[in-house]
Amino acid sequence: MEEMMNGENVMIWANLKQKKLAGVPSHGMVMCANAHDLDPPQCEIVRPPSGAKVGERIQLEGNPILNAPVSQEPAAELNPKKKIEPKFMALLKTNNDGHVCYNGVRLMTSAGPLSVATLKNAPVS
Repeated sequence: MEEMMNGENVMIWANLKQKKLAGVPSHGMVMCANAHDLDPPQCEIVRPPSGAKVGERIQLEGNPILNAPVSQEPAAELNPKKKIEPKFMALLKTNNDGHVCYNGVRLMTSAGPLSVATLKNAPVS
């Protein structure tokens, strides 16, 4: 998987409670579409479009929450007791075009939607 990320932009779920991965502290997770039902199972990294700004916060298309974009200010570490991550992940998947959606609403960068190349209608985590 590391060779798939070198030199490429990826989507990171940031501000998670710190965990050690291979002895290195991590506060984020690389987002991937998964197809566990295929033989062999497949995993594909979620990519921002060319021209997206590194570090920008992802928006929901059309700003359906409070009719305003999410602030670009860094957010605080998520409280794991509130279980935000699993609730969000349950509604995150790719659509027929390979665009990543939350409850059917595309996730957008300043340059367009986040997407995967081949896994359509697949869960993202």
